Amino acid sequence: MNQEKRRWLKGFVFGFAPGLVVATAAKLDLFSHLKGPRNLEEIVKETGLSARPLRMILDALCALGLLKKERSFYFLSPDLDEFLGRGDIFSYEAYLSHGFNLVKGWLRLPEAISGGHPEPQGPDPEFFTHLTRGLLAVNWPEATELAGQLKSRGYQRLLDVGAGSCLWSAALLKELPSARAWAIDFPQVLDGSAQEIVRHLHLEDRFVFLPGNYWKISWGEGYDLIILGHICHSLGPEENVTLFKKARQSLARDGELVIIEFIPDEGRCSPLFPLIFALNMLLHTDSGDTYTASEYQDFLARAGLKISERLYLDQGHGSQVIVARPE
Repeated sequence: MNQEKRRWLKGFVFGFAPGLVVATAAKLDLFSHLKGPRNLEEIVKETGLSARPLRMILDALCALGLLKKERSFYFLSPDLDEFLGRGDIFSYEAYLSHGFNLVKGWLRLPEAISGGHPEPQGPDPEFFTHLTRGLLAVNWPEATELAGQLKSRGYQRLLDVGAGSCLWSAALLKELPSARAWAIDFPQVLDGSAQEIVRHLHLEDRFVFLPGNYWKISWGEGYDLIILGHICHSLGPEENVTLFKKARQSLARDGELVIIEFIPDEGRCSPLFPLIFALNMLLHTDSGDTYTASEYQDFLARAGLKISERLYLDQGHGSQVIVARPE
């Protein structure tokens, strides 16, 4: 018997558990109590949690590498100090606890595969507010990396569509001191997510918020750059063509459209994450998917745009960047 394959297959049964352990710790704000060494009794007193389940999750977090334990004292692994327990907008807890928002959908996977259709998913601004706050922390390194690659192009008028926390446009404004950005998203998302980072980065006077559904409101025109940061995967092919046509109408003649996405290879066998994420879109959207570069090329061509460049983000979770221009 191939023991390596046997262990590999067995691992799938509890493969869900580490993410939920970490999500629980994030949701209960445990990491903020573990910036310094604490014994179990001290953590019980600080958190108000019961000793037995608390000890179990703390031990599991040690095994997962998030905590250390020395002489019965628990503390956050030093190399994670910059990510957890920070208490600010760049702390990862909001993102990690998002796992609970995904679990219900993933439990419907057999039905979605056998039936071919997920349950209808209408816009939920509160869901997106929580999600975009979490994504700010994990995507900020990508955003600053991309801004570094694009800053030499000297954009002055930026439009961030489905802006969420405005992280992509905010990172660019930090590199382009005379530029201004317009941001479209639901009012609840702009108020609950974008406003915070814009204030934190002192960019209030350089942003114009356009609250509303990006399908329904006017985008304006004459933009040097339009950003679609992880938007296209939530849409079907025809919806993407329509979105790109809308972008084409709002671009300046020599403007650029930047698409940040999870892009599988042409054979759709790797990388793993874009293909897992395609299933996530099956479960949480009406028609979303992840698309190959050639599929994007086709969508863009039908909208009067062409790919001029592809960029790769070292910081990203498989993210790639497509730059397109009017034909």
